[in-house]
Amino acid sequence: MIKKITRLLITMLPLILACSDLEDSTGLGRDIVSSYNPSAVNIDQNFQTFYRNNSIVTDAFSIPDQNNTRFGIHTGVIAAGSKEGYTTTGFTEFVIGKNVGRRFQTKDKLVAISLSFDTISFGTRSLETHNLTLYSCSQNKKYSRTSDPTGMLIGKLVRDTSSKKLNVEIEDSDLAQSIFDACLAYQECLDDCPDKKDPSCTNPCDSLKSTFSFCLFNENDSSFVRLRSPVMKIAHKRTQKINKKDSVITRIDSLTGASYSNYIAFEDDIGEVKDKPLSSSASERTAVFQIDISSLWDTMSTTGFNEILSAGLELRPLSYENLDKKDSLFSVRHYLSDELIQDGIVLDSLIGSGKLNIEAEYDKSGKMTNSIILFVDRHLQSLRSTRPSTVYLYIQVNKFDDVKNISWERVEWRKPVFNVVLSTFK
Repeated sequence: MIKKITRLLITMLPLILACSDLEDSTGLGRDIVSSYNPSAVNIDQNFQTFYRNNSIVTDAFSIPDQNNTRFGIHTGVIAAGSKEGYTTTGFTEFVIGKNVGRRFQTKDKLVAISLSFDTISFGTRSLETHNLTLYSCSQNKKYSRTSDPTGMLIGKLVRDTSSKKLNVEIEDSDLAQSIFDACLAYQECLDDCPDKKDPSCTNPCDSLKSTFSFCLFNENDSSFVRLRSPVMKIAHKRTQKINKKDSVITRIDSLTGASYSNYIAFEDDIGEVKDKPLSSSASERTAVFQIDISSLWDTMSTTGFNEILSAGLELRPLSYENLDKKDSLFSVRHYLSDELIQDGIVLDSLIGSGKLNIEAEYDKSGKMTNSIILFVDRHLQSLRSTRPSTVYLYIQVNKFDDVKNISWERVEWRKPVFNVVLSTFK
């Protein structure tokens, strides 16, 4: 019976949280289980709800407070340029190893190497207005880079008149030769093996890999373009027998798709937004509420209600903007921690993939009316041993990474209120 009551209380927590006239500590839940035999379970002695209004929020802001902190990373597609107060830059890399090396022969001769991009969309401007330039960049720019061009200039992307593809040739002979040498490395390694069936000799060949990274920038700051991951085309000459005679032919091998691609979105003016509890799907800006929960631990210590059955933070949007889609449905995910996290990738790994959907609804005056409950009992349970007085609630608007969707939504949040169902039962 105790388990049944516990499940019922947890199920009814949204109703409990919806009550706005709760006192700091109350016996809410009595009516929920009044049908049970009071001689079996004493509600007053075994259950208690803990409530605090938004005065427990001691600070409200958003992160990052500067660019280049590994926020706003969107994988699988490349974007470059400016849109709605954001600037984007693209990154792509090719890993050349065994699978590529099998296509080549050690006597092949390099002719040319180029990269070809398929366009997904390029806003309202014609493609000719874009000034897309590709740079060779280091691997440390994969997740952290600024909106300013960096690295060695490869060249400007040029549109193929017969298609929507954008191409650029690698004219730097040293870089082109390095890429081609990586293509030949596997076969050259095998050629040095006396016994091609000896794993001790061939296994090192299988593990040979070289990575080449490129960054894409749009140097026209008033335009925006989205591209698919590029294809690398390697033209080379090969001597082979044709009608019993040696003939030199030119082959083009395509490395179909980059090993990895992303774009990063930066806010053009972080100073305007970092002091607000604002969530943005484009820049992955994360709203943060600093919350004093010391009174929860004090209540648990002094009343004997030591078990957290369920806990939730209820909050509602102050404002909602949709810069790219017509609908008003968006997804939210959250994380609670006693640490202030400033690294986007670290936060992304902790916040998980679970999400809640919320519809933006308004009353006649234009005020947003709907709210969302973020359950944090799992997070609080992990903090019971240390009982920190301050915790941080992180709120993100879920982003879309596939080529068909790009989400440019911004939500500013009101301060949350805090409700917990406590029990004496373990």
